Amino acid sequence: AVRRHLPALRATAAQPGAEGAQVDAAIGCAWAGDAECARELLANLGTRAELRPWSTVEVRAAYAGIARAEGDLRRALQIMAETRTNCHGCELTFIGRLYEELEQPDSAAAAYERYIGTPSMDRLWNDAMLPVMHEMLGGYYEQRGDANAAAQHYARVIALWQNADPVLQPRVEAARQRLAQLQPDR
Repeated sequence: AVRRHLPALRATAAQPGAEGAQVDAAIGCAWAGDAECARELLANLGTRAELRPWSTVEVRAAYAGIARAEGDLRRALQIMAETRTNCHGCELTFIGRLYEELEQPDSAAAAYERYIGTPSMDRLWNDAMLPVMHEMLGGYYEQRGDANAAAQHYARVIALWQNADPVLQPRVEAARQRLAQLQPDR
């Protein structure tokens, strides 16, 4: 889905004074699998966008995305795991996704649960990922036989996406069906 927006991201990032947009566009490019685009955007920012221990979470997310796009999921995970930020938990969405791709659902679930458990005022960005996290966690707990936890997460998917765009409604309906199967007496 991000790939179709790459031209718009690049155009926005090219505007004078749009350094934040350049980093956001680099993240978008990298996590969409276009490492070259991400590197190009970061290079335009010069040394401010080099990967260093004190780099911002956004710069680190871009470099983790580049590593991911190049097939080095472990390096991407290392970059995000070493991220220190004032945005408590912002790195957890990336970490959870990487664990999913590494086929480590226990670790992915732990990262998502930590993110969801972080007070909302500390989660400055990425709350758009909450329904996706709840969806993953519903399936995770259902697979492990914890119907109560699975039902709670599917209910959150429904609540968060009930008025979402039509393209997401099949996922809401799937969550409703899973919830009905988990709670047949309701």
